[in-house]
Amino acid sequence: MTRSREVSKGATRVEYVYTATANQTSFSGNDASSNTLAYTVGQIDVFLNGVRLAAADYTASNGTAVVLGVGADVGDTLNVNAFGTFSVTDTLAVRGDFDYTATAGQTTFTGSDNDSQTLSYAAGRIDVYLNGSHLMDTDDYVATNGTSVVLQAGAQVGDTIQVITHGTVNLISHIPDAAIDMNGLELILDADADTSITADTDDTIDIKIAGADDFQFTANSFNALSGSSMVVDSGATLTLNGTAGVGLVGKQTIWIPAAAMYPNTTAGSSALTQVELSNGPEIKVLDFAAGADDFAQFTVAFPKLWNEGTVTFQAFFTVTGTNTGTTAWGLSGVAFADSGDINTAFGTNVVATAKAHSGTSNDLDVSAVSGAVTIAGSPSVDELVFFQIMRDVSADNQSGAARLLGIKLFFTTDALTDA
Repeated sequence: MTRSREVSKGATRVEYVYTATANQTSFSGNDASSNTLAYTVGQIDVFLNGVRLAAADYTASNGTAVVLGVGADVGDTLNVNAFGTFSVTDTLAVRGDFDYTATAGQTTFTGSDNDSQTLSYAAGRIDVYLNGSHLMDTDDYVATNGTSVVLQAGAQVGDTIQVITHGTVNLISHIPDAAIDMNGLELILDADADTSITADTDDTIDIKIAGADDFQFTANSFNALSGSSMVVDSGATLTLNGTAGVGLVGKQTIWIPAAAMYPNTTAGSSALTQVELSNGPEIKVLDFAAGADDFAQFTVAFPKLWNEGTVTFQAFFTVTGTNTGTTAWGLSGVAFADSGDINTAFGTNVVATAKAHSGTSNDLDVSAVSGAVTIAGSPSVDELVFFQIMRDVSADNQSGAARLLGIKLFFTTDALTDA
């Protein structure tokens, strides 16, 4: 059978019991209760017919087998007590070993043992052996006061009494002032062993939560790894001291109002118009007619933290009439470096999904975000990007003029600052 006995918070002792065949030396795998032998090397006790074996009497070096130096007899009982590892919470499991040599008829064993250690235990957390044979609590001895063991029958002169105690010690109070060398070992933090801290790579600390690597510290850097996020709760304050900069790596937005655009000379939209409505704000718009494709342009000098990749856009516009037809907007771009030839064609025009009007004059219409727009000219740092916005009448069916208020331009950054 297999017995599991709690030793301390998070720690256990497991006993495996085997019945030997003739001359059997190796014991492994399933025991009499079909439990598979497993232990930590150096953390077991082995008993043959109740007598505790010395380390020289067996080999236990692979964590899964115990090999006797001399074969057992048929029917012998082999007990293996495996002491498990602990999870660090409030306490740490400890085991005490007290050895006494009896005088004739001695029943009480207390105070200093053969090694001048003073017996102390928690009631119910000891094992007692007489000449290596495991004694039964109450039947063979009484141990209730924490400082003495009293045998039910007096020992003989020279008998060996061994008292094994299983206790706990407060971990915090026993942490040394000197540094603890983990030497790259993983420090498990929770009960199911899927949250930990590891420093197995030089100058790198990895934090694993729920089995996934979430965060990493390196010299002067803290990284939230792929799939992880950092959240600043409402009411919290993020403070930067000194000249350090802060930014967000990822998708960013620029608002380009119609007032920052200008009509093309050929096939251009209307000139910028400021429209006074009967209520609310006045709007500045470029009108794009329904009869043919109209075009306008604008420029952007992107920050250095732009990754110089593709962009997307979203058009904001209105229609003066009540027609519920759709309007389709397209965008293309080209980038120029210092001394670059500005007389260069735009890249491929990308048209966003046509957006239907509500049917109410002057209602705001917002298109879907477009697909990726590839900017011609191989954009790089400190370049000026020209964009061309157009109404693609072949892709829409709005009978009225579409009044462009502006566009949101989306781009991606790969650095925190422009440094």
